[in-house]
Amino acid sequence: MLFNKEGDFSSPQSASSKVFLEVAPKLNLNPGNVLPVAFGVPAVLMATLGVINYVRGKKVGFYK
Repeated sequence: MLFNKEGDFSSPQSASSKVFLEVAPKLNLNPGNVLPVAFGVPAVLMATLGVINYVRGKKVGFYK
């Protein structure tokens, strides 16, 4: 890592020793518990519109 002493950009740069970082993978298929909302809202919307369509079709005689 390169840095300047005391935040002065005109001072000579210094280098730190090597730092090895290892990041462990985090497998999370539902971050923030958003999946119930992402799948639930469209499912409820489709079910509601399907019922409305069925009721309208029953009135017109499309479904006997």
